[in-house]
Amino acid sequence: MKTEFFFIDRFSIDLSMLQCESAMTSKEQVTELENLRQELHAVKSKLNVAQKTVVDLSDELEHQIDASSRKLEEICTERENQLAVQVSLIKKLEAKIEQQNDIISQQNIAISKAVVIVQEEKPPQQEQDCDAQNFLDAQNEEDLKLLRKKLTDTEQEFSQAQWKISELNAEIEKLNEQQVRQKSNLRLKTEEANELRVLLESAQEQNAALTTELAEIRTLPNDPNRKGNSLFAEVADQRKILQNKILYLKKHYYELKMEHENCPRRIRELVNTQHYSERLYKECMGLIRQSEYGHLKALNEQNKDLNEQLDQAKRRIRYLENEMASNSHDWVNQLIVYNKGEMEKLQRQLRVYYIKHREAMDLYAHSSKETSMWRIEAQRLRMKALNINVSDIAELYMDKETQTTEENQNEENAESTGAHRSATGTTSHDPVGDGH
Repeated sequence: MKTEFFFIDRFSIDLSMLQCESAMTSKEQVTELENLRQELHAVKSKLNVAQKTVVDLSDELEHQIDASSRKLEEICTERENQLAVQVSLIKKLEAKIEQQNDIISQQNIAISKAVVIVQEEKPPQQEQDCDAQNFLDAQNEEDLKLLRKKLTDTEQEFSQAQWKISELNAEIEKLNEQQVRQKSNLRLKTEEANELRVLLESAQEQNAALTTELAEIRTLPNDPNRKGNSLFAEVADQRKILQNKILYLKKHYYELKMEHENCPRRIRELVNTQHYSERLYKECMGLIRQSEYGHLKALNEQNKDLNEQLDQAKRRIRYLENEMASNSHDWVNQLIVYNKGEMEKLQRQLRVYYIKHREAMDLYAHSSKETSMWRIEAQRLRMKALNINVSDIAELYMDKETQTTEENQNEENAESTGAHRSATGTTSHDPVGDGH
């Protein structure tokens, strides 16, 4: 009896351990799902940041409005020509319909007159002309059928023309709305172009003023009243300052020009990165859905297996209780065989769970690689934007520092030349005083 209770307790302990292991695996899978969802949220936020940057940079694409406005004008002219052709066709169809109505009315009048004339004639003449009258009636009926058919055809053509006119009017309204929008955009762009033109003119005026000042400074040494070593030094210093300013302005202008030319390429690159990120986001969502479906399916299968094992254990416990009540010893051998079978089943399940665990780990590694790649891409874009801004600010700061250092050097040179002049003047006057 002690051995029987020992086997029962051991079997219950094995069942509890299996249940604990299944609970632990389900908890680990839930935590993995939570981690994947958090990483998905982070990837979504990074994607939103990338989309915002793309939207901010897409405003620079509005320089294509001129081409779109020209296309719009061409489309408007083409639609107007088509509308004029349709109106002319409608007028022709209306004229044809009026002509057909006139012909039908004239034929009806002629038929009514012929009928009246035939009725007024004498009976012998009516008998003589009966065949001719029948022939005329048949011919008139055929003519009426043809005219009615033509009338229906013209009415159908007229309705189709009206339908086409309504479609063309709707298209013209849409084109007019687009034209209004394009005109407003064109007005804004013309204002921006005028502002840029004013800035360019002011820069050109400053350049012209600097060139005139430079020319005046170059002509100053020819003045006989203002010659001297210090004057030449000051003029040379001023000339260097002006040359440095002109070089700085040219450099800044060419940098802005290159940046303006590179903007479409950068925008295309950002659009391509956006499409690539959207595609990768869709792939990640598909993988996450597949993983969730796989985890749920695995949990359902585990739950089903555990319920089956629980039912089998209950049946086995009832069987063992019956065998113990009957005081038979065959149940020991049967229990050994049963435990061996259960161990084999558990080993097979363990192998299956190990394979599933490896698949889940591979999926987790793949998703972690994807998230790390997304994280690196977002950091690269952020650093690229920061490097652009920082490089512009650093260049401006360095140019200002070079200007200030050059001005300080020029002032020091001027002070040193003045001191040198004063020193040379005092040394030249001392011997004269001794002589007197």
